[in-house]
Amino acid sequence: MSRGLSAADAEDVVSRAWERARSRFDPARGSFSALLGVAVDNECRYWWRTWQRRASRELLLVRDPTAAVEETAIAERNQERLLAHLTAKERRLFATWALQKHLPNGRFPAAKAAASLGLDVRAYNNAKRRLKSRLESLLVELDLTAADLMPATSGGRIHAERN
Repeated sequence: MSRGLSAADAEDVVSRAWERARSRFDPARGSFSALLGVAVDNECRYWWRTWQRRASRELLLVRDPTAAVEETAIAERNQERLLAHLTAKERRLFATWALQKHLPNGRFPAAKAAASLGLDVRAYNNAKRRLKSRLESLLVELDLTAADLMPATSGGRIHAERN
């Protein structure tokens, strides 16, 4: 309950953790109380993750579809505002960095990403660090947060637009 669960939920978590710890206990690997503590922590994390998924699904079901479209449009305008302040070279680096980050591991390694920009890996990593600092300062300058660049339906929040 100290982790924010109701008494009934805490009881369920502890009973599942007890069963899991009891079935996995090996005296050669440590004490039962340590194993039980880890099992309770894991069960609490699992409970919160499933609760968050359930809550976000319910939120999406209740949300007005036109609000989601408007929030997406606001997020896209915020993205455009940010990108408009970057040079063409910075936008190219940003796109390469995003591809490298979001493609499955090994599909677009740093060496290949760097080569696509005409850089070596060290220069590419330095350029990413400089761009990260620049993006952070631009967000402050534009009075935005990273969450303002994401539609609320994807976990972000929408910052009120300023004209």
